[in-house]
Amino acid sequence: MARRRRFLLGVVALVGLMTALVAWLLLPTRSRVNPENFARIQMGMTEAEVAELLGGPPDQWEDVARLPEEDRVVVAGWDEPRPWIGDECVLVVRFFDSQVTDKELHMRGTAEDGLLGRLRRLFPW
Repeated sequence: MARRRRFLLGVVALVGLMTALVAWLLLPTRSRVNPENFARIQMGMTEAEVAELLGGPPDQWEDVARLPEEDRVVVAGWDEPRPWIGDECVLVVRFFDSQVTDKELHMRGTAEDGLLGRLRRLFPW
């Protein structure tokens, strides 16, 4: 009887984990790097405040270079702009004396939602 109960508990736990995994894959989540948060970036904010708003530190320009060609961003004449890459856009913010002095929003042409897009982001090879 105890063996059967453990088996049933194991099956219930496995079904619960599989259900959670399927829900996580199918339910859309939205990156914090999005046009709404871009609008919340104010001149004079610190890089730490922008990073907190956007969910983490800026990405590297090498990461921007690996984006599909139609999503790459070229910023000329800026000293040291910081890029944040999201699912639907790339945000570029310029700082001077550790404060925001300029910002740009670049919508991505290859934004993908849903299961296929999420799997491609998880497994980029």
